[in-house]
Amino acid sequence: VGKFVHRYFDKYSILADDVGVLSYVGEGRYTDLTGVGSVTIAWNRSTNFSGPGLVRLLDITKGFRIAIVSEGYERWIPEDWIKVASWDLFDYDGASKKTIFFFGRSTNEADDLLKHLKEYRYFLSHDITIKYFYTPPRPPAE
Repeated sequence: VGKFVHRYFDKYSILADDVGVLSYVGEGRYTDLTGVGSVTIAWNRSTNFSGPGLVRLLDITKGFRIAIVSEGYERWIPEDWIKVASWDLFDYDGASKKTIFFFGRSTNEADDLLKHLKEYRYFLSHDITIKYFYTPPRPPAE
């Protein structure tokens, strides 16, 4: 995930729930939903303000382009964001699975994200399962 972000979204504002690798390999502005990297998020979560409302509030000042979140945090993403794809990643033992979801903030971001995810699939390990949820709108017929 970190290499993907570094390749295509290095200078953008990204919402995530695990920014460790993203921060290590990239130079973007990452907002960590867990609250580990943000006092604002930690304080809001401690007062039970979380989910889509918190994401919308943060988006006003951060201007996210995409979100990359694992299971559990996908419910935090506002309904008008577009779920583009997911990767099922397996741990070293091959038994544990973690699903990562990719969301675009708007149709333009979802289109770019889908294009880049499809380009990048050739760099992924063969044990990663990819699912696509988004189909770009077709231009009107003339």
